[in-house]
Amino acid sequence: MNSKRAPKEVKTLCEHCSTEFEIRMEHNACLSQSISNFDDCPKCGTRNDTWLAINWQGAAETFQPRVDQWMAKCFGREISADVTERNHRFLEEALELVQSKGCTASEAHQLVDYVFNRPIGEPDQEVGGVRVTLAALCTAAGLDENECAETELNRIWTKIPEISAKQAAKPKHSPLPQES
Repeated sequence: MNSKRAPKEVKTLCEHCSTEFEIRMEHNACLSQSISNFDDCPKCGTRNDTWLAINWQGAAETFQPRVDQWMAKCFGREISADVTERNHRFLEEALELVQSKGCTASEAHQLVDYVFNRPIGEPDQEVGGVRVTLAALCTAAGLDENECAETELNRIWTKIPEISAKQAAKPKHSPLPQES
């Protein structure tokens, strides 16, 4: 991981006029430093939530509320609050991550059997375990966990129509993201 990162160009989309534009963000820039530079769409002048959210870099404690804001915008409150749906999507993303780092389907199936043959854990402790092991995996793989998360949140703010359409097309209550 680099301790000093170059500024990034991040694409965003105005909710009012659909103009796509790029902004230059300093790594770990905080909201108070960046909002005055990036509050309005350069074409129509409209301030919008997407624009503000994409510019809101900073403390880790702000990430979950910003994801919640994106979830509400993309899916609405009902799907956002559906724990079964969130379980399935979390498991899908976790599997995609470990697959990208070399885990095989056989290893994943062995771990599924191992976990489901043990007593059910406490959610608070398991969330802590997920965060700790994710940070450890990122460190071992040379990835910056926070930077990866911010980059993905920025990306998905610009993909709301596509992601919403994919969600609408999938079978209700299915663990699979789309019909096979």
